[in-house]
Amino acid sequence: LQISFDYYRLGEDLKMEKNRRITVSPIQMVVKNQYYYLLACETWKILGRAGANRGGGGLYPVVKSYRLDRLSNPIIEDVKAEVDIKTLRKHGEEPNPEDFLRTHPYMRSAGVPTRSASFLCDKEFLDVVVEDLGTDLRVQAVQPKVGKTHTKNTEKMVKVSLKITLSELIEFACRYPQHVFLLSPDAAVKKQQELYEERRKVMEDIANLDV
Repeated sequence: LQISFDYYRLGEDLKMEKNRRITVSPIQMVVKNQYYYLLACETWKILGRAGANRGGGGLYPVVKSYRLDRLSNPIIEDVKAEVDIKTLRKHGEEPNPEDFLRTHPYMRSAGVPTRSASFLCDKEFLDVVVEDLGTDLRVQAVQPKVGKTHTKNTEKMVKVSLKITLSELIEFACRYPQHVFLLSPDAAVKKQQELYEERRKVMEDIANLDV
Protein backbone atom coordinates (compact mmCIF):
# COMPACT_ATOMS: atom_id res chain seq x y z
CA LEU A 1 0.00 0.00 0.00
CA GLN A 2 1.01 3.61 -0.51
CA ILE A 3 1.68 5.96 2.38
CA SER A 4 1.43 9.75 2.54
CA PHE A 5 3.00 12.23 4.97
CA ASP A 6 3.95 15.86 5.49
CA TYR A 7 7.64 16.49 4.85
CA TYR A 8 9.52 19.32 6.55
CA ARG A 9 12.73 21.22 5.93
CA LEU A 10 14.83 23.68 7.92
CA GLY A 11 13.76 27.31 7.38
CA GLU A 12 15.74 30.53 7.61
CA ASP A 13 14.70 30.89 11.27
CA LEU A 14 16.31 27.47 11.93
CA LYS A 15 12.88 25.98 12.62
CA MET A 16 11.28 23.16 10.70
CA GLU A 17 8.68 24.27 8.17
CA LYS A 18 6.34 22.17 6.06
CA ASN A 19 7.60 21.65 2.55
CA ARG A 20 4.90 19.52 0.92
CA ARG A 21 2.60 16.53 1.26
CA ILE A 22 4.11 13.43 -0.30
CA THR A 23 2.60 10.10 -1.36
CA VAL A 24 5.02 7.25 -1.97
CA SER A 25 5.37 3.51 -2.44
CA PRO A 26 7.53 2.43 0.54
CA ILE A 27 10.50 0.08 0.19
CA GLN A 28 12.36 -0.10 3.48
CA MET A 29 13.59 1.86 6.50
CA VAL A 30 17.37 2.17 6.87
CA VAL A 31 19.94 3.83 9.15
CA LYS A 32 22.58 6.08 7.60
CA ASN A 33 24.79 8.83 9.06
CA GLN A 34 23.10 8.40 12.46
CA TYR A 35 19.63 9.10 11.03
CA TYR A 36 16.70 6.87 10.17
CA TYR A 37 15.48 7.13 6.58
CA LEU A 38 12.53 5.80 4.64
CA LEU A 39 13.46 4.55 1.18
CA ALA A 40 10.46 4.87 -1.11
CA CYS A 41 9.39 5.60 -4.67
CA GLU A 42 7.77 8.69 -6.00
CA THR A 43 6.50 8.17 -9.53
CA TRP A 44 7.31 11.11 -11.78
CA LYS A 45 5.52 11.61 -15.10
CA ILE A 46 7.79 12.33 -18.04
CA LEU A 47 7.11 13.07 -21.69
CA GLY A 48 9.37 11.90 -24.48
CA ARG A 49 9.18 13.24 -28.03
CA ALA A 50 6.87 10.47 -29.13
CA GLY A 51 4.72 10.91 -26.03
CA ALA A 52 4.52 14.66 -26.53
CA ASN A 53 3.45 14.24 -30.15
CA ARG A 54 0.75 11.80 -29.19
CA GLY A 55 -0.33 13.63 -26.09
CA GLY A 56 0.76 10.75 -23.91
CA GLY A 57 3.52 10.12 -21.41
CA GLY A 58 5.23 7.56 -19.28
CA LEU A 59 5.71 6.90 -15.58
CA TYR A 60 9.28 6.79 -14.35
CA PRO A 61 9.85 5.50 -10.78
CA VAL A 62 12.45 7.32 -8.68
CA VAL A 63 13.89 5.87 -5.47
CA LYS A 64 14.24 8.63 -2.87
CA SER A 65 15.14 8.90 0.80
CA TYR A 66 13.21 10.73 3.53
CA ARG A 67 14.54 11.44 7.01
CA LEU A 68 12.06 10.13 9.56
CA ASP A 69 12.63 13.04 11.93
CA ARG A 70 11.37 15.38 9.18
CA LEU A 71 8.23 13.38 8.50
CA SER A 72 4.87 13.82 10.26
CA ASN A 73 1.19 12.93 9.98
CA PRO A 74 1.78 9.62 8.14
CA ILE A 75 -1.27 7.89 6.70
CA ILE A 76 -1.49 4.42 5.16
CA GLU A 77 -3.54 4.95 2.02
CA ASP A 78 -6.06 2.42 0.79
CA VAL A 79 -4.28 2.42 -2.56
CA LYS A 80 -1.98 -0.25 -3.96
CA ALA A 81 1.67 0.77 -4.29
CA GLU A 82 2.43 1.99 -7.82
CA VAL A 83 5.96 0.63 -7.90
CA ASP A 84 7.39 -2.80 -7.19
CA ILE A 85 10.87 -4.29 -7.54
CA LYS A 86 10.15 -5.53 -11.07
CA THR A 87 9.18 -2.02 -12.17
CA LEU A 88 12.31 -0.52 -10.60
CA ARG A 89 14.61 -2.93 -12.40
CA LYS A 90 12.82 -2.30 -15.69
CA HIS A 91 13.69 1.41 -15.44
CA GLY A 92 17.24 0.84 -14.26
CA GLU A 93 16.62 1.74 -10.61
CA GLU A 94 18.36 -0.38 -7.97
CA PRO A 95 15.83 -1.77 -5.48
CA ASN A 96 18.47 -3.22 -3.14
CA PRO A 97 18.69 -0.88 -0.09
CA GLU A 98 22.34 -1.85 0.52
CA ASP A 99 23.29 -0.75 -2.99
CA PHE A 100 21.36 2.49 -2.58
CA LEU A 101 23.23 3.29 0.64
CA ARG A 102 26.56 2.47 -0.97
CA THR A 103 26.08 4.77 -3.96
CA HIS A 104 24.37 7.59 -2.01
CA PRO A 105 26.75 8.24 0.92
CA TYR A 106 25.09 11.51 1.93
CA MET A 107 21.51 10.51 1.04
CA ARG A 108 20.99 13.65 -1.05
CA SER A 109 20.95 12.52 -4.68
CA ALA A 110 17.85 10.40 -4.88
CA GLY A 111 16.65 9.70 -8.38
CA VAL A 112 20.04 10.54 -9.88
CA PRO A 113 21.93 7.78 -11.75
CA THR A 114 25.31 6.66 -10.47
CA ARG A 115 28.50 7.14 -12.51
CA SER A 116 31.86 5.41 -12.64
CA ALA A 117 34.34 7.75 -10.97
CA SER A 118 37.92 7.88 -9.70
CA PHE A 119 40.12 10.14 -7.60
CA LEU A 120 43.56 10.38 -6.03
CA CYS A 121 44.01 10.56 -2.28
CA ASP A 122 46.68 10.07 0.37
CA LYS A 123 47.18 6.48 1.51
CA GLU A 124 46.68 7.64 5.09
CA PHE A 125 43.32 9.13 4.04
CA LEU A 126 41.78 5.77 3.12
CA ASP A 127 40.23 5.45 6.58
CA VAL A 128 38.13 8.56 5.88
CA VAL A 129 37.28 7.33 2.36
CA VAL A 130 35.90 4.07 3.74
CA GLU A 131 34.01 5.84 6.54
CA ASP A 132 32.26 8.10 4.03
CA LEU A 133 32.00 5.91 0.92
CA GLY A 134 32.14 2.31 2.19
CA THR A 135 34.31 -0.58 1.05
CA ASP A 136 32.77 -1.31 -2.36
CA LEU A 137 35.57 0.43 -4.22
CA ARG A 138 38.86 -0.39 -5.90
CA VAL A 139 42.20 0.91 -4.65
CA GLN A 140 45.25 0.93 -6.94
CA ALA A 141 48.82 2.14 -6.72
CA VAL A 142 49.29 5.40 -8.62
CA GLN A 143 51.22 5.26 -11.86
CA PRO A 144 53.60 8.24 -12.29
CA LYS A 145 51.70 9.66 -15.28
CA VAL A 146 48.41 9.76 -13.37
CA GLY A 147 49.55 12.33 -10.88
CA LYS A 148 51.52 14.69 -13.10
CA THR A 149 48.90 17.41 -12.85
CA HIS A 150 48.96 17.37 -9.05
CA THR A 151 51.51 18.99 -6.79
CA LYS A 152 51.46 16.30 -4.12
CA ASN A 153 53.93 13.43 -4.05
CA THR A 154 52.10 10.62 -5.85
CA GLU A 155 54.28 7.98 -4.18
CA LYS A 156 52.17 8.56 -1.07
CA MET A 157 48.86 8.44 -2.97
CA VAL A 158 46.47 5.83 -4.34
CA LYS A 159 43.80 5.83 -7.01
CA VAL A 160 40.28 5.00 -5.84
CA SER A 161 37.60 3.86 -8.32
CA LEU A 162 33.92 3.45 -7.50
CA LYS A 163 30.35 4.11 -8.59
CA ILE A 164 28.63 7.12 -7.06
CA THR A 165 26.28 9.95 -7.99
CA LEU A 166 27.99 12.98 -9.52
CA SER A 167 26.76 15.48 -6.93
CA GLU A 168 27.80 13.36 -3.96
CA LEU A 169 31.22 12.72 -5.49
CA ILE A 170 31.74 16.48 -5.76
CA GLU A 171 30.47 17.00 -2.22
CA PHE A 172 32.93 14.39 -0.94
CA ALA A 173 35.82 16.05 -2.79
CA CYS A 174 34.88 19.51 -1.51
CA ARG A 175 34.76 18.26 2.06
CA TYR A 176 38.42 17.31 1.84
CA PRO A 177 40.06 19.71 -0.65
CA GLN A 178 43.58 18.99 0.59
CA HIS A 179 43.25 15.23 0.23
CA VAL A 180 40.97 14.38 -2.72
CA PHE A 181 41.82 15.08 -6.37
CA LEU A 182 39.15 13.98 -8.84
CA LEU A 183 40.25 12.19 -12.00
CA SER A 184 36.92 11.23 -13.59
CA PRO A 185 34.32 11.81 -14.83
CA ASP A 186 35.35 15.03 -16.60
CA ALA A 187 32.22 16.88 -15.46
CA ALA A 188 33.15 16.30 -11.82
CA VAL A 189 36.77 17.35 -12.37
CA LYS A 190 35.63 20.58 -14.01
CA LYS A 191 33.12 21.31 -11.25
CA GLN A 192 35.69 20.68 -8.54
CA GLN A 193 38.06 23.14 -10.18
CA GLU A 194 35.31 25.75 -10.47
CA LEU A 195 34.31 25.36 -6.83
CA TYR A 196 37.92 25.58 -5.65
CA GLU A 197 38.39 28.79 -7.63
CA GLU A 198 35.20 30.26 -6.18
CA ARG A 199 36.35 29.32 -2.69
CA ARG A 200 39.74 30.96 -3.28
CA LYS A 201 38.08 34.22 -4.34
CA VAL A 202 35.75 34.19 -1.36
CA MET A 203 38.67 33.62 1.01
CA GLU A 204 40.52 36.55 -0.60
CA ASP A 205 37.47 38.80 -0.18
CA ILE A 206 37.17 37.80 3.47
CA ALA A 207 40.86 38.47 4.05
CA ASN A 208 40.52 41.95 2.49
CA LEU A 209 37.79 42.83 5.00
CA ASP A 210 40.42 42.92 7.73
CA VAL A 211 42.80 45.14 5.79
